[in-house]
Amino acid sequence: MERQQIKSPEQLFKLLAQQRDTGGSYKFRNCDFRFDVNLVQEVRGLFIEDCTFYGTALFNPVQPNDWYFHNVEFKKRFDLSEISFKKKVRFHRCTFDCVTNFENTKFHELADFYGSTFTESVVFYKTDFYKRAVFSGVKFKKNVLFTYSLIEDHLILRGATFHKGLDLSLIILSGSINLYNITIGQFESISDIENEDEYLDAVAYSSKIPDKNKRETFRLMKKQLQNQGNSIDALKMAALEKQAYQDQLKSESKRKVGKWNRRVQNRFILWLGKWSNAHGESWLRGTLFTFLVGLGFFTIMFFSTECWCRTNFLEYYLTFMLPTHNIDFMNEFNPYLWFYPLDFLGRIFVAFGIYQTVVAFRKFHSK
Repeated sequence: MERQQIKSPEQLFKLLAQQRDTGGSYKFRNCDFRFDVNLVQEVRGLFIEDCTFYGTALFNPVQPNDWYFHNVEFKKRFDLSEISFKKKVRFHRCTFDCVTNFENTKFHELADFYGSTFTESVVFYKTDFYKRAVFSGVKFKKNVLFTYSLIEDHLILRGATFHKGLDLSLIILSGSINLYNITIGQFESISDIENEDEYLDAVAYSSKIPDKNKRETFRLMKKQLQNQGNSIDALKMAALEKQAYQDQLKSESKRKVGKWNRRVQNRFILWLGKWSNAHGESWLRGTLFTFLVGLGFFTIMFFSTECWCRTNFLEYYLTFMLPTHNIDFMNEFNPYLWFYPLDFLGRIFVAFGIYQTVVAFRKFHSK
């Protein structure tokens, strides 16, 4: 079927007039809208399938009812701001290749974006979802922020893919969030902003996610997964939360925010957690960390004795790897004075590595 080219408002109004007897419901299939569509008249029902909007798509009707968009592309601008939807709204497998505006949009019934793709950053700023908000299988190519968005029922992110960042830190959550099988990792964030006006501009209009928002987002997702009994994915979010805190501390160090000793201590602890067992995720890294740290300490100790020319390095190394070994296990080789402080520090780090390995082994048993 040949695609219909709609090139002017007059042509659109003519098509709407032809469907006027449908009681305020309109259908468009296989159409290209070649101009800026500003649909300000009351549209109770709207069914659009396999269509492309090459200009701005502005929908601001009075009390719209059921809307269904399937396989629709928006190329320039998509605007649903200030609209209050009383009935269900569905955007199935739609592509938003443009700036979107959901400011003060209210969805009183189902809002369904199943299988859609957002190629630009999107901010749901003061967007109210009173019923289910479905983003199953949605791909977000850039940042997505739910800034002061109300979730009264369920926010469903099942199978959603976040190629960049996600900000849930400012969400107003009365219901719950379903996070099953989502794809997300560490993402780029900006330094925390103290000025309130600059902060609001970043999270509401510039689509930027501050460090503290990233950390809070991972904490919130961890809590939601724990509430759902999904301890395995909750562990992944806990690891991402710690990495986000590490980034936040690094940013604070550059800006010299807070007490330097607290920053140094916390960064060192988080650094050890990352390299010793990937924040509880990798027992293999814990094992390697233990043996390599032990090897480093013992090598220095070994060459600070008269034993360095002998071939029994492995024998004494394995003895050293037992944290409860006797302090005089190499006394016959006349160790230098610094041998004993190194032995003390080595015991601490080897014991720490063993503990981190055990923690990673038991990650699925932790409560």
